This record gives sequence, structure tokens and C-alpha cells, in this order.
Amino acid sequence: MEEPITAVDNSDGQVAEAPVTGFAEPTVTDPVVDVFNVGDYPTLDKFKGEDGGLDNSKLAKSYVELEKMKGSSVKIPEAEDKEGWDKFYSKLGVPDTADKYSFEEREYNGLKFDDAAYADFKDVAKELNLTPEQANKLAEFDFNRQTAAHGSLAEQRAEANEATLTALKSEFGAKYDQVDNAIDTALESFTNKEESVILKSEIQSNPAMFKLMANMTAQFTESSLEGIGDVSIQSQEDAKAEYFRMLDDKDNPLNKAGHPEYDAANAKHMKLFKKFNQIK
Repeated sequence: MEEPITAVDNSDGQVAEAPVTGFAEPTVTDPVVDVFNVGDYPTLDKFKGEDGGLDNSKLAKSYVELEKMKGSSVKIPEAEDKEGWDKFYSKLGVPDTADKYSFEEREYNGLKFDDAAYADFKDVAKELNLTPEQANKLAEFDFNRQTAAHGSLAEQRAEANEATLTALKSEFGAKYDQVDNAIDTALESFTNKEESVILKSEIQSNPAMFKLMANMTAQFTESSLEGIGDVSIQSQEDAKAEYFRMLDDKDNPLNKAGHPEYDAANAKHMKLFKKFNQIK
């Protein structure tokens, strides 16, 4: 066994043993350079000091930054680790339940797309683990897609209707307005105003339907447009209701003196009066 090294304190002549460590105690500026050859580790180049060795202050600063990053980092869980995935998505900002999603209100042609309208989508967003921002972006994309498609379809339909109307006017010539008014009167006789508007839109967009209605209304006429709508097949109650409906309808030719169809409307009105009052 190696004998301990002794040292003499010259101040009083006393001898004291010095501990044996096997190597010199490390100093602040020394140690790692002796263990690592910086040149063998290119990744350590950024920590070199002016003397070519490792700069401990740079190492310390790097370590502190690494600890900060470690504290804010998110570990990717294993596929079967449900609890780990829940924590992972929670850190990303995904709500823990579907009802915590909230969507921006949007409106198109009087239709409101509010938070309640996205009730079903909330479940989908949660199933996909979307963040609130991602869910809103997707909702916005879908809203823009639907409204654009609807607008495009409406434009196409308007263009088709215009083309159909032009073709019908060309085919019927001067009689078009007469036939068109006859169809209006027939529709008003058997439907309410809202239904009449919807049906008329469908009829005008379909040449075959327009021609069918033109033939049908022709069967109801006695001379020209007089008596459109067969009053004889109506019950007394229906005739009475129709009589007063015509009076109340400001757009009915009956209420517009000088209207081209005033005489026909007036004749029908008189027939209705006779019908519900049982006058021959």
C-alpha cells in the first residue's frame, strides 16, 4: 500500500498528513478538458472558450435552457395509454367534454348558424380531439363551402328559369301573358298564396309543366279567360270562402279596375256569389 504523503508546516515545525486522492482536486477552469478532447466532439464546438477549451459558463447556460424546455415539453404517449393521451390533448387545449366547444355565430339568407346549430358537430370535434380553434376553422370552412354551393345553385337555376321563360314566350307569342295569367288564377283558386308562389316557380322552370297547366286552364274557360276555375264543382262553403278571398286579395284583378282580366275575375266572383247563395 502506498504510504501517505506528508507535508511540513514551516510556521511551527509541526508535521501534518495530507490526504491522498489519487489525482489533483479539480478546479473551475480545468477538469472536463482533461476528460474530453473537444475536437473529438463537434457538437461541443459551440461551448468552446477563447482558449479552445470548454467554457463552463456556456455549458451552464445551455443546461438551464434545456431544463426549461424539458419542463414545457409534451411527451408522446404510447398508443394504448388512454390516460397519457388525455393529458396530452389537454395540454394542447382540447376540451374534456364536447359541450365546452363554442362556435362563432354566422348567418346566410336569414338562416342562423349559431352555437346550437353545431350541436352534432361538437361531438365530432371531441371525437377527433380538435382544439377549439381547429373546430371553429373547420366550421367556418364548411359554412363557406355550403353557402358558396347554394349561391352557385341559385344562380344556375335563375339562368335556367330565364332561358325557359324566353323559350316559352317565343313559343306562345302574344298569348303568353294571357296563358300565364290563367295559370295564376287557377293556382289561386285551388291553393293559398304561399303555395301558389312555390308552384308557379316550379311551373315556370319546367316547359312541360307550363304547357300542361296551359291546357288544363283552357278546359276551365268558357270564353277566353272568363270563369277560370270550375265553380260548379265547389261546395257552398268553398265558394263562399273563395268569394271573400278574392275580395280580400289586393292583387286579384277583381280589385283592379281596368285590369285586362277584370271582367273574367268579376264573372267568376258572381258565379261564386250565386253558388254559396244557391241562386240559379
